[in-house]
Amino acid sequence: RPADPAGQLPLFVDDRDLIPRGSPDPDGRARVAAELDILQMEVTEHVLESYRPMLDELGVIPASQLLEVRSGSEVVVAGIRIATQTPPMRSGKRVVFISLDDGSGCSDSTFFDEAQQKAGPMLFGTRLLVIRGRTRRTGERGVSIQAEDAWDLKEMWARWQDARRQGGGGDGGADGVDDAAQVA
Repeated sequence: RPADPAGQLPLFVDDRDLIPRGSPDPDGRARVAAELDILQMEVTEHVLESYRPMLDELGVIPASQLLEVRSGSEVVVAGIRIATQTPPMRSGKRVVFISLDDGSGCSDSTFFDEAQQKAGPMLFGTRLLVIRGRTRRTGERGVSIQAEDAWDLKEMWARWQDARRQGGGGDGGADGVDDAAQVA
């Protein structure tokens, strides 16, 4: 390349042939993560969809089906945290209210002292949660969950996948959540 009078090389170099063309398509989880990071919302699919095989095996109930469940039934729900509230209570004890979005709707869970102790600091430190508890009717079209325990969905997923690779498996349902949580 010819130098200019001051001995400098030209600024513009035709290196288009050196630039790699195309990039590998991201998997579903990476695509949704990028959408959340850039757009602050999912476009391709709900963030929970990539965890669907485990959630189905564990018998996780979609929020849209909670009204069909009898009051007092044990359920497992999962979702992305959309709200956490700890309002002051007359008794002075702390009660934690968590709302999850699972793509089919929202579920509301209430954590009293014992459930808070079981869940520990994870209760406030993770966005993706699996919650086990008992349903409670709050009106004709309302249902909430009195939480008994909660787990970090990402940690549970990693342990569930490890157990799958090692040939383990659960039988689903609420006991399956305990198994997955222990595996997790």
